[in-house]
Amino acid sequence: SWTRNSKLKEQAAKLVNLSYP
Repeated sequence: SWTRNSKLKEQAAKLVNLSYP
């Protein structure tokens, strides 16, 4: 669960990075 949450957070950060270069 924790690892999954970490991966989700990482994916969200990647999405934000893509949205805001």
